[in-house]
Amino acid sequence: MPAAGTAPAVVTGHFDEMKRAKKYIDKNYAHDLSLPVIARAASLSPVYFHRLFCKYYGLTPAEYVRNVRITAAKELLLNEKRGILAVNGDDGYPFALPVNYFYDMENGKIYFHSAKVGHKVDSLKKSDKVCFTVYGSSQYKEGEWAPYTQSTIVFGRCHLIQDAAMTEEKVRTLAEKYYPDKSEIDEEIAQSIRAVQLYEITIEHLTGKQVQER
Repeated sequence: MPAAGTAPAVVTGHFDEMKRAKKYIDKNYAHDLSLPVIARAASLSPVYFHRLFCKYYGLTPAEYVRNVRITAAKELLLNEKRGILAVNGDDGYPFALPVNYFYDMENGKIYFHSAKVGHKVDSLKKSDKVCFTVYGSSQYKEGEWAPYTQSTIVFGRCHLIQDAAMTEEKVRTLAEKYYPDKSEIDEEIAQSIRAVQLYEITIEHLTGKQVQER
């Protein structure tokens, strides 16, 4: 803490080092990024680097790493086509199944449709706690044979949408993610909407990571 009556020091310089560290995090966020590792990328001591980073960006290096990882997890959730929904099944056994879905990033919601009867429907009536997983975005790095694959895991509460107008609106938005043109969507909704239910997952916790598949 500065002595009473003195102004806090203004940090100047090292802008290139901060940019380099930030770029290093953006590129390597999926790996173990301890403070010494990031500080080494900036060619600064960990303590001094931490103080500078906070001054330049208004958050700690650990907070920035977390934000980058969460952003990547949300992007994967937004762009993947199918996810795995896990619910609490019979006799304590989990029940997981693939579903089509769409992700409302702004409001932190996931929507998927369902038939009106079945094991999934019965399970959701008993417990609204669910886990939802997507994985993909595999990429290869130069010189390595095994791909790196991202995954996002969501924990949240799932409930049935009772409003018919909202159900049709969200089912239409869901269909736009998969169908090639509007005419096919209109035809499918006209034929099937009465047999469809819509579920909404409110996200309580979201995490993501990247692993090398080997």
